[in-house]
Amino acid sequence: MFTSFLIVLGISFLLSIRQINPNQIGIVFRFGKFTRVIKPGWRIVIIKIESHVKITDTETLSEKQLMELIKDGVPHEIIDKLRKKS
Repeated sequence: MFTSFLIVLGISFLLSIRQINPNQIGIVFRFGKFTRVIKPGWRIVIIKIESHVKITDTETLSEKQLMELIKDGVPHEIIDKLRKKS
């Protein structure tokens, strides 16, 4: 029984690991609300509780996408940086 628990725990951990490339930033949402910004590298995002969006430096976001991020509670400092890239 303890072995099966460790196997499930290990699989959950492996499914929680996300990679953000050097030319990206990650925005993490917990239950649909903004939680944090994650920088490039390997990061842990809790499955079933948190979701994330990767935004590439060269990606241009539409005003509709930016407004969705504002509605989800992403701070205006981050929105301004994304707006300047567009």
